[in-house]
Amino acid sequence: MVVEDAPHTPEAAAEFSPAVYGSGARALHALRLEVGDDTFWTIMRSWITDHRDDTATTADFTTLAEERAGRDLDEFFDLWLHTDGYHPFPGE
Repeated sequence: MVVEDAPHTPEAAAEFSPAVYGSGARALHALRLEVGDDTFWTIMRSWITDHRDDTATTADFTTLAEERAGRDLDEFFDLWLHTDGYHPFPGE
């Protein structure tokens, strides 16, 4: 599958878009590789706990990820969420 659109673009908003379903999952896996398993699962558990019965945004998620990782992830998220095209995983 070749993904042309970033998951956060209006073009990707189409129902069942590969950019949403393929790239979104790839972005989460890339985040796991970027921050490590322990930090990744801390982020995911915090996300579920903090936003249970609530609405949240992508910006809320990136802020939480940076807080739990203890470092700036802007470059990572710019690539994986806002840049069109297929991206190799961290370390590839």
